[in-house]
Amino acid sequence: MSKNRILIFGLLIAAVASGFFQEYLKINVNFVLETGSEVPGFFQMNELKKSEWISYRKEQGPQDFYHKPKTPEILLNLNASQLSVMKWVLTFAFILIFLGFNWAILNLVTAHNEPIRWLTIGYAVFFIVALCIYALGKLMGASEKAYIISRKIVGGLQSLVPLMMILPAFWLNKRTLDKT
Repeated sequence: MSKNRILIFGLLIAAVASGFFQEYLKINVNFVLETGSEVPGFFQMNELKKSEWISYRKEQGPQDFYHKPKTPEILLNLNASQLSVMKWVLTFAFILIFLGFNWAILNLVTAHNEPIRWLTIGYAVFFIVALCIYALGKLMGASEKAYIISRKIVGGLQSLVPLMMILPAFWLNKRTLDKT
């Protein structure tokens, strides 16, 4: 097996692991925010009381992926606004992380600048579109619906989906050009 293939395989494994870690963090941040909004005085409680409330809510909820993970204690030290900021920071960080994964894999697989350019332009365009949808939703009083749409778009940027779109397009384009 060539060194490139091993590196590509390692990057794919790291990207999948990063995706699970990202999901774990976001689920926990959202669960603490949700619990805090439903339990009066939650964010004024000490860490032990918050932990007890989180455990209680998880026991009362359905036994699914959303209610299963253990909540990192560091989240219990944050207030609602800090957790909201953390969601934004995680979003931007994972966009950049997955841009890096997609860029590195594309670079290793194709060794061409063209798909890297497509990737970079695609990330910029889709991020701007998501931001515009979110901003327009806020201005028009439909922030909940706009958030759902922009979150889906940004979610695609926090994955290997761009790679799965650009790589086949590059190969098809290359085959088409090679035949002419």
